[in-house]
Amino acid sequence: MPETLWTVLLSGAFGLLTASVVVLLTQRWEKQKHLEDREADLTNAQSEEQRWYGQMFLQRKFDALANLHEALVNCRFSLFNADVESIGETVPGFLDSLKDFERRLRLREAELVRARVVASLYLKGESETIRGAISAFIRVRQSIGHRVSDAIRDYHDGKGGQFQWLTVDEADDFIKGARPAMDFLRGLLAPRFPGSPDESTDTSTDT
Repeated sequence: MPETLWTVLLSGAFGLLTASVVVLLTQRWEKQKHLEDREADLTNAQSEEQRWYGQMFLQRKFDALANLHEALVNCRFSLFNADVESIGETVPGFLDSLKDFERRLRLREAELVRARVVASLYLKGESETIRGAISAFIRVRQSIGHRVSDAIRDYHDGKGGQFQWLTVDEADDFIKGARPAMDFLRGLLAPRFPGSPDESTDTSTDT
């Protein structure tokens, strides 16, 4: 066989082998790229899910706990910051003042209960603490409500006298129930980190 024919055959075989190798490498590269693209898609999906969790769930949790803490603060201010400590029958607007005070406390109770229901999704192990605070406010509000009714009846009977907005026992009852819940919520809303000041060194007092 002439030498030129061998050269042609060898060149053809080498070309075919080269083409086969190129095709094989191309297929492997495309398969590897497909796997990498799929892994990247899964990673992006996980990142998006984590981003949604942080933006939606955690934000809603913070808002719910913050609203519950604010509702407790509003209850405390409504009890301890009445416009007048005592009022007699000669004061203009006496009945309106009594009714407005009780109406304001009922509104605070409704806001507190609603905030607790919304936040209950995020309060697993401390529901008793929160329930204790709500029960304390309801007890105090009911006690004041009875006293308001008595004062209004005395006013119509011409007995007059003075009305005490909040008794010492009522104040103690509310603080005893509300303080643990407020401390617990503050801990969730403003967690302490290593090296941060300890609340136990705080000398401020609540009323």
